[in-house]
Amino acid sequence: MTSKPSRAIAETLPRLSPVWLIPLAALLIGLWLAFDHLSVQGPTITLKMDDAEGIEAGKTAIKTRSVQVGTVESVSLSEDLQHTLVTARMQDGSDRMLNEETRFWVVKPRIGREGISGLGTVLSGAYIELLPGDSDANKRRFTVEAQPPVPAAGAEGPPRTLFREPGNSVTTGHTQHLHSPNR
Repeated sequence: MTSKPSRAIAETLPRLSPVWLIPLAALLIGLWLAFDHLSVQGPTITLKMDDAEGIEAGKTAIKTRSVQVGTVESVSLSEDLQHTLVTARMQDGSDRMLNEETRFWVVKPRIGREGISGLGTVLSGAYIELLPGDSDANKRRFTVEAQPPVPAAGAEGPPRTLFREPGNSVTTGHTQHLHSPNR
């Protein structure tokens, strides 16, 4: 038997062209940005309201003490068509404010027996106010109140002096002194 001389076949491996480094770098940067964006987002909450007057997805803010802590993401009707459901994204770190005692209400211009309130929203638009609670039980679904809550007795705030004329009534408010000028 005669053996034929073997020939070495040179295989060329495909080389990674430097041009492909640009899309690969763009992909890695995009993944990092997406991860960074998702990791700093706060919780999503659902607010149940009678109607969504003045509430706009992507525009309406959720504030506490005039600081924005969230934004409305979507507004829809409930399955029974009786209520409005607002989905909002809160900022990172707002978890501690969301519990069983947390209260929400819409701040918009109001005229009533108590006087005029919410005039600052005439140009800026309505927003949702949040009053943080002190409970340890976390919560993600809330019912928005129709009116701002009345401050509790003994709540902190500036002292107020009320003046009353005979025959007039005193309305809701925070009182420390009652002084009548007729005495």
